[in-house]
Amino acid sequence: VMPQICRSTGWPRSFCVISLRCYFFLMLNLMLQAFVLYMIVQEELVMDKFAGQMYLCDFGASIETCPDGPNCIGPSGTNYQNAGRMYSYDTWATRTFVRDSLKMLFPEKADDIDRNIDPGEYGLENKWCRLVCVFVFMMSVLSDLRSTLDIVWICLYVPSEAEPWLEYRVPTWDSKENVKQVLDASELDFVKFKLAGMPLSWKIMNCVLIIVPKLWLWRMTARGGVTFLMETAGIEDVIINVTALTFILNLDEMIFDLFSHKVVHHILEKMEPFQCDEDSPEDQTCEEAFKVLK
Repeated sequence: VMPQICRSTGWPRSFCVISLRCYFFLMLNLMLQAFVLYMIVQEELVMDKFAGQMYLCDFGASIETCPDGPNCIGPSGTNYQNAGRMYSYDTWATRTFVRDSLKMLFPEKADDIDRNIDPGEYGLENKWCRLVCVFVFMMSVLSDLRSTLDIVWICLYVPSEAEPWLEYRVPTWDSKENVKQVLDASELDFVKFKLAGMPLSWKIMNCVLIIVPKLWLWRMTARGGVTFLMETAGIEDVIINVTALTFILNLDEMIFDLFSHKVVHHILEKMEPFQCDEDSPEDQTCEEAFKVLK
C-alpha cells in the first residue's frame, strides 16, 4: 500500500522514507522467520539424526492394545507391555546409556543387569493429540496462505495503470466548513484511501519481493512445522510446540505493530475495501470481485 500512496502523492520525501522503512521491516521479517524455521528443520533433520534419534513414526501409538496387540514393539526391539515402560527420547536414551555403561564396566554381570535394569521404550503418548495439533497448526498456516493469495489476486486483477490510491472527497450536501462542524471532522478526514490500479513494474516488484518469498516461507513453515509436531512424543510438548509454531507465523504482525510508523497504521485503518457493483450477488467471490475492477 505505502509505495502506491507515495506514488499517488508525487513521491514526497517523507512518504519515500516510510515506504523504504516498510520494505526494510519486510526483509527483516522474512529473514527472522526463515532463520527460525531453518533452525527447527536443522534440529529435526540433522542434529537429531547425528544424536541417534530415530523417526518417531507410530511407536507406542497402540499402547492400549499391548502386549498382545499390533505395533507393540518399540525402537529397541522389546514389547511395550504397558504405558509404564514408555518414556520420552531423552529419558529413554539416558536410561539406555546407564544400562549399557554398567554392562561395559561389569561384563560378568551383564545378565543380571539386563534382568534388573529396564530402560523402557521410546514412544508416542497420544496419537490423537498429535493429529489434532497438526490440524490446528495447518489451519493457522492456511490462514496465512489466504492472505498471500489475496495479494496475488490484487496484482492480477487491478488495472496495470498508474491510478491514484487516494482522493480528496468532500461531501456535497453542504459547504465544507459546515460539514466540518457537523461531523467534527478535519481536513485529513476528507482524504480517502482506496484500492486502485498500479503500474506493471510495481506488480512485478510486489511479486518478487512479497509474493514469492511469502509462498516459499509458507511451504517451509508447513513442511518444517508438521515434521516438528510429528516428531514430538509428549502430550504437553506437542501442545506447547504448536503454540510456538503459531507464534512464528505472527512475527510479521508483531514487527508491524512495534516498528511501523503511525502514518502507516492510519492509512491502513482508513483504507477503503474493494466495493463491488450494487447489482453484484452477496456471495461473490474474491476473484469475481477483482474481475469487476479489471
